[in-house]
Amino acid sequence: GIDQAMSIANQIKNGKASATIQIGPRALLGVEVTDPSQAGGNGFFGGSGSGSSVAGAYVAGVQSGSAADSAGIGTGDTIVSVNGTTISSAKDLTNALLKYKPGASVTVGWVDGQGASHSASVQLNTGPPA
Repeated sequence: GIDQAMSIANQIKNGKASATIQIGPRALLGVEVTDPSQAGGNGFFGGSGSGSSVAGAYVAGVQSGSAADSAGIGTGDTIVSVNGTTISSAKDLTNALLKYKPGASVTVGWVDGQGASHSASVQLNTGPPA
């Protein structure tokens, strides 16, 4: 449920999800993500608006004024690619972003809650050191 999603979001925020140690600022999209299977509901896909049927990093929250916010990525969307790299979990997104420096422009692909695909070029924000 939501408690689990918040717990995962807090772990990500606290940097515990990362096995890679990187010195200096991190490039951030400005989203809190979880895996679609944990995004709510009754555990099966196609239920009444619960969870997401799309594999990717499910957006549990967006920081106001962040790169994701400017691109139009919203809560309930699912990020599915970064610069052509397929994202199939929250960890994939974390790992993909480790390759980029703050200020880098990447093309992010996502699917909204209605199932429509979007893509936008996003300039990554500077985050605190990992």
